Amino acid sequence: GEAGGDDKIEFLAETLSLLCPISMRRIVVPIKGKACTHRACFDRDTWAQYQGSVNKAVTCPIQDCKQQIEGLEDTKIDNDISAILKKVGAGQNAVVLGPDGKVENRSDADDVVIIDDD
Repeated sequence: GEAGGDDKIEFLAETLSLLCPISMRRIVVPIKGKACTHRACFDRDTWAQYQGSVNKAVTCPIQDCKQQIEGLEDTKIDNDISAILKKVGAGQNAVVLGPDGKVENRSDADDVVIIDDD
């Protein structure tokens, strides 16, 4: 059988997508619900359009998050992700975060897939 030794990796590093889960485009202004505890974000303008079109509280678009978000006043900008978006190249759609939340430059990581859009 398979050894269950891979379970610990998640705590050491986390691959964070820089794509909005709604539009699948790169995030411009990263936000999440004020009550959300995950690191992942979604794009403010995309979310505002989406939420405005349904015009009611919606569930956070991040996978496995069940938080209800009423409107933009229910969200916060994530300054850490903002800084990451400014720092990494425009073609990079994911980063690996270490346990401290800092970006790890892991060009050697064959388990991280960077998708180029062009």
